[in-house]
Amino acid sequence: MRYVSRLLVVCALGLGATGLAAAPAQPRPWLVGPALQQQLATPVSVSWSNSPLARSLKSLSVSQHVAIVLDRRIDPDQQVTLTLSQEPLEASLQRLAQHVGLGYCQLGPVAYLGPPAMARRLRTLSALRHEEARALPAAQSRAFLQLRASHWDDLAEPRQMVHELAEEAGVKIAGTEKIPHDLWPAADLPPLSWLDRLTLLAAQFDMSFHIDPGGQSIQ
Repeated sequence: MRYVSRLLVVCALGLGATGLAAAPAQPRPWLVGPALQQQLATPVSVSWSNSPLARSLKSLSVSQHVAIVLDRRIDPDQQVTLTLSQEPLEASLQRLAQHVGLGYCQLGPVAYLGPPAMARRLRTLSALRHEEARALPAAQSRAFLQLRASHWDDLAEPRQMVHELAEEAGVKIAGTEKIPHDLWPAADLPPLSWLDRLTLLAAQFDMSFHIDPGGQSIQ
């Protein structure tokens, strides 16, 4: 059983009894939009010496107010020894990812670190799903594209998270039995579309999905 690096904060991706769509009582002050872009361009200096990856990411996430997701397949305890001096935050995230053999991409307000192949594909998968959604009837399209913050508790089960997403959007999702049993730590994420929340979850099992015509079911 692998744990995601906690949404740095230590958080990466998971869920709990409150559900994937529920906003936390005290959401973290994640940066989004222009403020996030400005922060990603801001130089930072940081040094880690034999620091667990999850702890390194958490310290960076909290200090920079940027949500970070570490893919569940990545060992959160691997050691990081790295010094960054006055490098833009986005470049720093890229350097840190490369230092431990990972890929990095920015999916909206969330920095994703994971297998390089998935990091290269993640935004393309998101764009394809959004393109499908925009072709749907207006009501269903809105349900898929609406932005919403996420929160989940400790020992979250990804399969249950998917079921709750299905309830939220009023759709049927086929194939959830393919998601292995796993338990994820508590986390919260800034507002993401319904599609991106499912994309980010599925990606950590090397899966994707497509929306059937009419938008009433997902495979």
